[in-house]
Amino acid sequence: MLGVVEAGPEERHPADGLKLLGAVLARFRSRIDYSQRFTCLSCKNQFASILDTGGFMWRLAGKFVFIAVLHCVGGGVAAAPVTYSFSTSASPFGTTSIAGLFSSDAVISGTFDFDSAAPFIQDVGTGLSYGGHNATTGNAASFSELSGSVSGLSFSDKRGVVIVGNDRSPAPGAVPVDSLALSADPSLTSTSPRNLVGFTIGDYTLVNVRLFWLEDQSVPDLITDFLDNEALPATLPTFDGRMALDFVRTGTTTTSLAGSVFFDGLNVDASTPVSEPETLALLLTGLGSMVFCSRRKRLTVIKAHSNVRLSQ
Repeated sequence: MLGVVEAGPEERHPADGLKLLGAVLARFRSRIDYSQRFTCLSCKNQFASILDTGGFMWRLAGKFVFIAVLHCVGGGVAAAPVTYSFSTSASPFGTTSIAGLFSSDAVISGTFDFDSAAPFIQDVGTGLSYGGHNATTGNAASFSELSGSVSGLSFSDKRGVVIVGNDRSPAPGAVPVDSLALSADPSLTSTSPRNLVGFTIGDYTLVNVRLFWLEDQSVPDLITDFLDNEALPATLPTFDGRMALDFVRTGTTTTSLAGSVFFDGLNVDASTPVSEPETLALLLTGLGSMVFCSRRKRLTVIKAHSNVRLSQ
């Protein structure tokens, strides 16, 4: 199907990384195999003994490098959250009294984190919800660290949810469609934690931020059937979606929205992942140990060779 979102992360087996690392280490060791430089049997025997006693250090160094490689390529471990940047086109529309408070050239931009390894939480009717608003449960956040601005007004949210709907009705009586929605806060009637730090414009206060892709949405381009299941996708769509800002009237305790403002042309772009400091530390420790072993081995072999030559 056109525009199908990848259903899940590609699985890698640790053995694949181990085979590759083994080949690299073997080639590295062969380059410092000083035993080929000795012609006397005694020197070769002493060098073989040194290799045996230094084997533990080589194995330890190899483990450090292997663990670091696993973290870098994601083989056999859960993928870390990916940071996305987002932006929309101009011309906001929606509830007239609120949309009119924004200029016609207003756009939204910002960043957020997306974690495809977040667990399934519940079926919310319009789709399956992943991640959860409540951080105390220990669940990984599917949608987190949202930060953005529009017309100089900022908003942020520490933790939201992702809802995946395959051929579900987005509203009672609506035609079933595919939908993928990232919601910063729960509905006003929910007892789940509300984490959004919003802004006030005119007589209205921001209470939720939503990014979504909806089948049959036609601006700027028609979105066709793009899901074939309700698993959390490995990556977010590359085609344009829509963004919504939900408001209540300032100072009220109502459980219903005063209205929403929509922005089309939502584009999200994954940032290039950067290795975590712990991963870099592991890699540097392993490589440093290898250099230390090779230098120590070289000095010890030279000394042993000299002793043998002096005793002859």
